[in-house]
Amino acid sequence: KQWYQRRVRGIEVCLTSNFQTDPYLRGHVREHPLPRFLADKLSVCLNTDNRTVSGTTMCDEIRLAVDLFDLTREDLWEIIYNGFKRSFMPGSYANKRIYMEKIKTFYNAICDKHGK
Repeated sequence: KQWYQRRVRGIEVCLTSNFQTDPYLRGHVREHPLPRFLADKLSVCLNTDNRTVSGTTMCDEIRLAVDLFDLTREDLWEIIYNGFKRSFMPGSYANKRIYMEKIKTFYNAICDKHGK
């Protein structure tokens, strides 16, 4: 954990793909390390791997993570934020930050509207 944190890398998690390819996890889905990654404050985000092979979408992955691990509003924001922060989004860092502020405002509005 400390080695990882010193190097500030991101961990991409595709729950669907993990469950499809790891026989153990298929029967023990709640033992996935995602909650441990979050508790350890590692930079983790969700992804779809190869969505045509896994048959999933980002919405599916978010719903699965929220349902399986009872993520808080803050947990989910951290996952979404990490995904954008580590992305190869074109443009300057300043533009990326402006975009992220818009995303956060939208995210909070959705959470407030739905009582989460």
